[in-house]
Amino acid sequence: MSDEAVQWLTSPVEVPADVLIVSADAELIAQRAGFSEHECAELRLAVRELASNLLRHAGSGTMTVSADGSCVTIESVDHGPGIASVNEAVADGFSTAGSLGYGLGTVNRLMDEVSITSALGKGTTVRAHRTHRELEPAVRGPLDIGVATMPKPGFAENGDGYVIRMWGSTALVAVIDGVGHGAPAHAAAQAARVYLEAHADIPMEAIFRGVGVACRGTRGVVMAVARFDRQAGSLEFASVGNIESHVLGTRTPMSFIVRRGIIGVNAPDPKVSTSRWPSGGTLVLHSDGVASHWDDDAAATIASLSATAGARELLVRYGKLMDDATVLVVKPRG
Repeated sequence: MSDEAVQWLTSPVEVPADVLIVSADAELIAQRAGFSEHECAELRLAVRELASNLLRHAGSGTMTVSADGSCVTIESVDHGPGIASVNEAVADGFSTAGSLGYGLGTVNRLMDEVSITSALGKGTTVRAHRTHRELEPAVRGPLDIGVATMPKPGFAENGDGYVIRMWGSTALVAVIDGVGHGAPAHAAAQAARVYLEAHADIPMEAIFRGVGVACRGTRGVVMAVARFDRQAGSLEFASVGNIESHVLGTRTPMSFIVRRGIIGVNAPDPKVSTSRWPSGGTLVLHSDGVASHWDDDAAATIASLSATAGARELLVRYGKLMDDATVLVVKPRG
């Protein structure tokens, strides 16, 4: 492959050997764009899945891989029968050709953003981007983060989920509630959690779009995400659905804009807010399995306990016992 081809490569995919060729070339492009060995392997897998889909569902097509600085874009184009339900096609386990249908779901998890356009009888185009990023190791900071969660009584699987990710001076937390209860709600919440854990550092709007793709074919989720930048002293927040948020220990009340809808089904774009985060502030996120109206001493109780103990106390006090319930607390350490 020439140096010129490293930045832009379009290859036909007509036989199984073409899948191996284009995925290996994509890995080389990623290497020369500065991607780590692990990232290159993931990009190779994403390209292999898309190229395999071209053969499996359309018989043939073309794959284009390009690099622009630290961003790699992959695109697959075919003129096959098209996808009747994009929602089902991105759900892991779905296949119209009798094989395991992990292709599009896997691509969505491995790439930062994925767009799919398809028309019956005309074909399908899948376009995906991924940017090389190196997350710094987490530095112990002033935030204490704890969580308590339980499934609805009588159910083995929890329909709620949560994410806690820390790197450098940044911490991201989220509470996720799959629609309904039991296994279907659990599947939706886990699809959202897996995507969010792998993409915690991308723009907030892109996080919600990616979770929306990941949750297609499920019942969908509601979700609130908060990202703390301790160096800047700021909080970035976005929420879709009925995850409750409480800010305690601040002189000036804080509130966030919440959009209504179900991510993966009918959610609007979130309203992302960025605000100064006071050093003494405490953030509490909880699903609707926890009552939103608390006794007057709740804030003092949380202030006197560690984040984990405070989350457990709130869950015990205010869990409704008729739903999955999750409480996540972020407070000053010590």
